Amino acid sequence: GQTGQAGADAVTAVVWTPEGNVVRNSTGTVKAHVDVYKGANQVTGTAFKWYYQDSSATTSSGGDADGGNGWRLMKDAATANGVTGYTTDTITIPASAIPSVESFKCVVTYSGVKYSDVCTVVDVSDPYVVTIVGTNTFKNGQGTVTLTAKVFQAGVEVDAAGTMFTYNWSLYDANGVKNTTWNTTGSKTGKTITVAASDVNARGNVVCDLDKA
Repeated sequence: GQTGQAGADAVTAVVWTPEGNVVRNSTGTVKAHVDVYKGANQVTGTAFKWYYQDSSATTSSGGDADGGNGWRLMKDAATANGVTGYTTDTITIPASAIPSVESFKCVVTYSGVKYSDVCTVVDVSDPYVVTIVGTNTFKNGQGTVTLTAKVFQAGVEVDAAGTMFTYNWSLYDANGVKNTTWNTTGSKTGKTITVAASDVNARGNVVCDLDKA
């Protein structure tokens, strides 16, 4: 934090996260709180301004002189990015405002002087695991099979509706060579696809890749 006078009565602002600084898998909220100390004693601030780190913000556009360049001032719902409480000593930060890692600054006024400190919050995401479900053999080299890609995160299925991701399927032969003419373009898309016996010569391998929709 920014210090006023030196010595035992030095004033310091401390921003901290009383409930921890981590959300998981882009869900939930965290809180950031500012305390002001004069020496060893906690005192009460009289005004609070909160910012989040944004390299495009300047003191004349998006920020102000108190926050400095690179800090975007949260002054209303439009600029708060979903954060609430930005005129108080405690903000509540939704996971949607944390693009993996984000830092927040508070400038607090005490006895007519402004002090500041920064904290960092993190969104920890478990990896997505894709499982392909469906019959994987043809009878007498005839017919079709239906395959569905199921996506799990931390053991829980996500994207049952198939709207979070774009599903891109490829077909490889027994030698691991991709069939570039499968479905004309060499691929299929969709959470669920069909594979015809005529697509496979003795043995094939179907691979599904995911992209964020």
